[in-house]
Amino acid sequence: MVSSINGNERRQQTSRISSQPYYVANMPSNRYVRQPITDTYVPSQKVKKQKEGNKLQTASAVAGIAASTLIAATLLRGSGIFNRSKDVLLDQIKKFEAPEKVKEKMMIEFNKMKNSVMDADTSKNYIDNVMRLNFKEPELKVVDTKKAKEILDSELIGMDKAKKQVLDFLEERNYNILNGINKDNGPLVLCLDGPPGVGKTSIAEYIAKAMDVPFERISLAGSSDAMTIKGLKKGYKDATPGELIKAYQDAKCKNPVILFDEMDKLGASREHGSPAAALLDVLEPKQCKNFTDAYLEFPYDLSKTTFIITSNDLNNIDKTLLDRMKVINMEAYTPVEKKKIASKFMDKLWKDSKLENHGVKKFTEKAIDAIVGHTNDAGARKTIQNSKDIIKQAKVDIQKGVKGADIIIDDKYVARALEEAAKEAEKQAAKAR
Repeated sequence: MVSSINGNERRQQTSRISSQPYYVANMPSNRYVRQPITDTYVPSQKVKKQKEGNKLQTASAVAGIAASTLIAATLLRGSGIFNRSKDVLLDQIKKFEAPEKVKEKMMIEFNKMKNSVMDADTSKNYIDNVMRLNFKEPELKVVDTKKAKEILDSELIGMDKAKKQVLDFLEERNYNILNGINKDNGPLVLCLDGPPGVGKTSIAEYIAKAMDVPFERISLAGSSDAMTIKGLKKGYKDATPGELIKAYQDAKCKNPVILFDEMDKLGASREHGSPAAALLDVLEPKQCKNFTDAYLEFPYDLSKTTFIITSNDLNNIDKTLLDRMKVINMEAYTPVEKKKIASKFMDKLWKDSKLENHGVKKFTEKAIDAIVGHTNDAGARKTIQNSKDIIKQAKVDIQKGVKGADIIIDDKYVARALEEAAKEAEKQAAKAR
């Protein structure tokens, strides 16, 4: 049936076969296909191609699912369960705090649920997504900059210039709030630029902590589709809001700190639009108040948000976006700062490991120097990873029966531990290939 070339011939064949009884034939590779029972049926033409049989099977399965869905929905309506859940949802929509235009959109989808079984899931998902948003106007609070400084100093070693600029940024925000300036003039946009591992993401988190608001992160590395930011219209399969609206849903407020991580690694797509252009609608003060996600199809105000962007190379950020940011440059850690980081992190790992209970003596100053000496990155990630590898090696040695008193974590031990870690990493990489 599927192999017919002429359209009229195919329709005639379909009509002839559909009126006949069927049996299920066992096909190679455990495939099954419906075949007609007829005296005139020629066995050699059962299935010309297994692919054609698969098409028949798939079509039958899809039809069966659709029919089952329709029957289930009909039974559900008849039982009264559907009507009861419908009444609950209607009551939730009526009580939901949102602008009237938003509630009108919700009611349109609600009525679709009543009138069309096939639209029920799509409309219910839309209503659920809207109800996860908070439309209440937030109260802008003054940040305790002394507390913010304590947080930054206790959590971040070095980076004094960057920390001062962050605190100045917060002081300016406080001044504007107290003096009624720029209340409706768009979001705060801060860009932290510097090499990997210098604490850009951590600073963003500490800013949110100091402001006492939720923190959400959106990774932009490799993104080449505007839909990442603006969502996909609900008429499409797997339609969903963009990552930005999802961040507001998770934050449950209109004034979170949202981190756009690695904006300099954005891509672009001719087919699906540029994410950089979509971000312009987010960061532009006049447009962000009416940001419209393609899925939601109504404006959502982003102007009370603090957006923080991270970057390794400002040259790779669109200039129109860069013009809307206050840039803070974060420099590489010095060897002295790395040593302080290694000492602090090793202290924490040492306490958590309970190696002292097994007679292992605490790491020496030479060990710290060796940890830093085995790094060549600008940030602190390698320093931290080296510290983890050394403590891991000590645990392994204990499990293998080495006496704790014989384990001396000095520069020689560090060299051996890191060599073992490098060999293990090579093995894992070889397996991955």
